[in-house]
Amino acid sequence: MHCEWNWKEMQLAGRSGGNAECIRLAFEKMQRHSLIMLAGTLLLAGAAGGRSSANGQAVESDPPFKLAITANRVPGDPTKADFVHCEKTEVKSGTSFWLLVRRTNISGHRIDSFSKSRNLEVRDSKGNLLKPRPFDFNRGDGFGGGPAVLLGSREAYLEPGEWKESSETIRDSVDIAAPGTYTFQMIEPVSEETGAQVVKSNAITIVVTQ
Repeated sequence: MHCEWNWKEMQLAGRSGGNAECIRLAFEKMQRHSLIMLAGTLLLAGAAGGRSSANGQAVESDPPFKLAITANRVPGDPTKADFVHCEKTEVKSGTSFWLLVRRTNISGHRIDSFSKSRNLEVRDSKGNLLKPRPFDFNRGDGFGGGPAVLLGSREAYLEPGEWKESSETIRDSVDIAAPGTYTFQMIEPVSEETGAQVVKSNAITIVVTQ
């Protein structure tokens, strides 16, 4: 039985007492077609917007920058950070050391060279997140960072492909005096908007010895 009817034909068939089976099949075909059209529209909208997530947060498919961290220096040149051999660093308990952070512009446009809200996550060998250490001048805490940047100056921006390094003293940020193995990772949102996409650096291992 051949039943390739459109909606208008189905209406006419219904009013004129047409075959009930053909009417049912035509109606099911129209439902399938509507669902396919709806799915295609949603996919196109998602691709065009570039922002979607399972929990409704705003997400950008391509972040404008990437982060890299290291606690190592280039062998033979302690003034340069080693971002190649950075997976593991050993320090003695109670020793203060610097964490170097490199922020690279991987977009096709200019971005700020500095971070507005960056967070360092430190976990112990069991995966527990360590709480940040309160800043204390009496303990001898100091400010990390890099050279001062004047807003609006050339140093305040990164052109595509450019990078900037900053640093912070780990003793000032988190208490890892107890011997053990710790994992460090830097996390930074791409903007100050609520639910903004976050960029995560590579994770490095710090082994604290006696």
